[in-house]
Amino acid sequence: DTMQDKVKAFLRAAVVGSKVTLIKGGEAGEAMQRLPAIFQVSRDLQSVHFLDSSGDLAIPLVEISDIFTAGADGKEVFPKGIADGATEEELHRLLRIVCQKLRAKPISVCFLEASPESQQVFLHSMRALHRRGEQPAP
Repeated sequence: DTMQDKVKAFLRAAVVGSKVTLIKGGEAGEAMQRLPAIFQVSRDLQSVHFLDSSGDLAIPLVEISDIFTAGADGKEVFPKGIADGATEEELHRLLRIVCQKLRAKPISVCFLEASPESQQVFLHSMRALHRRGEQPAP
């Protein structure tokens, strides 16, 4: 499969919803928590959602300013408690989405993908969605 095939498969699955592990806490001495969640892309491909037991965190794609991985960006781009609390294996699956466009106060979401490969497919897929969103409507 090419990366393009993997991105298409990822987006088809993400519209339905795919399992991820949300990472919460890890700041100011808080204990890091791993929570089962569903990652979903809206049908109109305009927003991403993280659904867990506390509700739905919806993030419009236009608000995403960065997506970080420990492998490419280093552990220091993650809250200290998460960087220190994640296992070596988890660091290869860890992502952080930062939203600061159009917001008074930036928010970020840290989560684990299922595998290092799915982390890379996630990144390529989000880039493809971002490029799609930047194109003018016909």
